[in-house]
Amino acid sequence: MIENIRKSVTANWPPPTNLSGIKNVRVQIRFELDRAGQIVGKPNVVMTGGPEKTQQAVAASALRAVFRSAPFKNLPIDQYDVWKEVTVNFDASDPAN
Repeated sequence: MIENIRKSVTANWPPPTNLSGIKNVRVQIRFELDRAGQIVGKPNVVMTGGPEKTQQAVAASALRAVFRSAPFKNLPIDQYDVWKEVTVNFDASDPAN
């Protein structure tokens, strides 16, 4: 389930291109879902590597991918505790990560 959520998000992520140091940027986004698969609250974003301006551009594109993917469908309600918290890692050097 979590892996399906991650795949859905990364499929909606066209990382920015032609930015200085982009291959070094990693972004991690953690978010919570309600029982309907909607994002609850504000996702937590952690950025590492590369120039700050590039980090911000990659993080913004990753956040758009998360929100574009919601609501997440076909999640088994009886396993809500398994998928209510999601972490997705974005690696600008490998968009398919």
